[in-house]
Amino acid sequence: MGTKGADRTQNVYFYVHLWMICFNIYYLSGALQRRAANLEPISVAIVNLTEAIRLKYNKYFRWLPVYYWLVLVLSITTKPTTTNRTLSLLRRGTAQKFDLEMQQREIAVKQSKADHLVLNPLTVKMPSDAFHDITIYPGYWINRGMANYYGKKTVVALPFDDGEETPAKLLKRCRDEVGLGGMTFIEGK
Repeated sequence: MGTKGADRTQNVYFYVHLWMICFNIYYLSGALQRRAANLEPISVAIVNLTEAIRLKYNKYFRWLPVYYWLVLVLSITTKPTTTNRTLSLLRRGTAQKFDLEMQQREIAVKQSKADHLVLNPLTVKMPSDAFHDITIYPGYWINRGMANYYGKKTVVALPFDDGEETPAKLLKRCRDEVGLGGMTFIEGK
């Protein structure tokens, strides 16, 4: 769906409603045909109109499945969508490496008896607007959320040499972001 936050929810609602409308159209088309068989006036008119349209444009409707698949393939291959991005991540093995690192991290966290955890940063970065890893700051909302989830006091990552994000930029981003339930950055003591 390619977006973050409330737009993602809006997209889910849109697709749910789209499928509900498609199902209703399919259901009502059968109901209309049954009523037309009983010669009910409005149903007969609608069925006759759709039959006339079908006969007039029959040669175009014959190619409809081809058009559908052509549009689908072109939209996935040429447009930078979530589907295209996901397929390329799977094909390159990035998603599998990321999953392996996350599983190893989860095992390490679950097996650790310490209240203050220091974890290695993830080496595989997912190109997502919605995903950020834990940071070197225990007050960052993702660090706090992970610590709360696993029943730890603090969770931090070792420093990661990222040429794009200096510690000052990272701290500014951590302070600006707001997580789930309004979680914000807490200054260290």
